[in-house]
Amino acid sequence: MKKLVYSSYLFLALLLLIQCKSTTTAESSSELSFTPLSVGDITQIIFTSDSSTTLFSMIGTTKRKDGKEIIIGTFKYGTQEPDTFYYLLSDGYFITSRIDSVTYDSSVVNVNPFREQRLAKSYPESGDSWLHTIGDPDSIYWIAEKQDTFSSYFGNINDVFKFTLYENMYSPFLNTYYAKNMGWIGSTSFGYDSTEFMFKCSYKKILGKVYGELWPEKDISGFKTILNKNQYHEFIQTNILGVTSKRF
Repeated sequence: MKKLVYSSYLFLALLLLIQCKSTTTAESSSELSFTPLSVGDITQIIFTSDSSTTLFSMIGTTKRKDGKEIIIGTFKYGTQEPDTFYYLLSDGYFITSRIDSVTYDSSVVNVNPFREQRLAKSYPESGDSWLHTIGDPDSIYWIAEKQDTFSSYFGNINDVFKFTLYENMYSPFLNTYYAKNMGWIGSTSFGYDSTEFMFKCSYKKILGKVYGELWPEKDISGFKTILNKNQYHEFIQTNILGVTSKRF
């Protein structure tokens, strides 16, 4: 009889454990991130002024010098050879990182040795703000704002957050848009004369789903004539995603 009672308790405990695990899985899967990130993700962004293209692809994984696994991403500007960057999700942020530690900037060596730049928040609320680069005394910062919709090239997208990048309290110079369970879907940036430049998503492949269609590769017009290759690529990176050099 005691053996039967013990077996019954054991069965009940196992059943409760299975139910708890099922509940936890269901709850976590329903909490959808604004910054999903995995190998195989592809995003194409179109510059609305001239239909030039930027292709953002997650192509593999590697490890930083400290052993942390990071994702290899490439940016392909029109028909040019792609640039390589490194990304991860950490502490609730979508982050770009160096693969090796920095040695040239004493302000970040101890607190942010891989010069991580926090580009977006995974579970934002309106009014959230955060520093772009921890440890940088001149760091720019972001503020989050909920949006009703964003108009992409494959239709209106709901559940969107706008992240605005500020140089100071009065000088926003970049808005990036992220959709729940889709990630980055577009940007607006501002020129020195307050001209607004719009970038919209035309194609998205993420979490096994595909949205829109790939447009033919096309180089951006105008800027390349006054910038060298490195300046041009940095201009695009900074003005559509918010990735900056050591000093913006």
